[in-house]
Amino acid sequence: MEKGNQSSSRFVHVFKFVLLVGLVSLVHPLHALTPEAAAHYQSFLDIYRSPSPAPSELQAALQSLEQANQAEQNVYKIVFSLGAINSTLKNWEQAVSWLQAAKELATTAEQVESIDIELNYCQVQLARRKVANWGPDPVKVSFIMKADLGGAVEMSEDTLSQLPQVLPSVSVQESPGELIQTLRQRLDNTQESIATENGFVIVTMEDDFSPEQHYQRGISSFYQYFKAQYFTETPERWVVVILSARPWHLVNATEYLYPSVDLPEYAPFLGYYNPTDNLIMATGGRAGYGTLLHELMHALIMADFPDAPAWLNEGLSSLYERTKWQDTKLVTLPNWRMDRMKESGVSS
Repeated sequence: MEKGNQSSSRFVHVFKFVLLVGLVSLVHPLHALTPEAAAHYQSFLDIYRSPSPAPSELQAALQSLEQANQAEQNVYKIVFSLGAINSTLKNWEQAVSWLQAAKELATTAEQVESIDIELNYCQVQLARRKVANWGPDPVKVSFIMKADLGGAVEMSEDTLSQLPQVLPSVSVQESPGELIQTLRQRLDNTQESIATENGFVIVTMEDDFSPEQHYQRGISSFYQYFKAQYFTETPERWVVVILSARPWHLVNATEYLYPSVDLPEYAPFLGYYNPTDNLIMATGGRAGYGTLLHELMHALIMADFPDAPAWLNEGLSSLYERTKWQDTKLVTLPNWRMDRMKESGVSS
């Protein structure tokens, strides 16, 4: 039964793309292509729109698309279709690459939405495959998929304990200049912006918001509330916060800072706290700051109660992943962790 459901689900997925490619053809008619590109693209459509194309036929359709792309490059419907057929063939890396290229060529909100839906699907498949291939390496990274949000990467406790200190330990009473210089050296060849605010060194990775904007939107009020509500001791060292709305930039930053850690790239949320560097890596921005608040709580607990038991450390951090302001109080809301907890399954 399970295998049958998976096959049925995949059929619906392929059928969806047949419809999408058809819609693309309406928006971009074939006669807009050069004759050679149009002929190859039509060969692809003839196979892809057939009721039950065999794998060998799909490979032939892929070759026709590649020939169409060689004949006329940077055409949205061809690039989008390359993403669609690679997804159908389970060539997940190629599918993601072509879909991202199509997104740059998209001209309507509907096209972007269609691409994002398929990108999420491919990224989840890549994450699953990567986990299945993890072996007994010295450093292992575990992650949890947030089913209602599309996926999240979180480091396991074993991995966190092995993260090295690569940044200088600088007191908040001292200038963060050495810390910033080390960050710039470590994050070589990336487009980062760095600012300092109230004990925080905030780094953004090719992001839509400036570090100052992130501080005002995702740190300032929450930090003041947490201090007033829970903590008498605040961090003595500068807290480094590296933020981006796009998790793959944070994966790259992790590779620069901690080369021994291998993070899965294909998940829309990523967050961890390295206590040895007093560093937070988190997605944040237009999608919200829940992941950042979780990691910020870890940093504040480390400063005030470093021997806190794991259940308290993780429980309090998880509590604030989804919140809303009600007057001057930060109210916690049901989140993906709590939604999956049953009273009967919670031990005393």
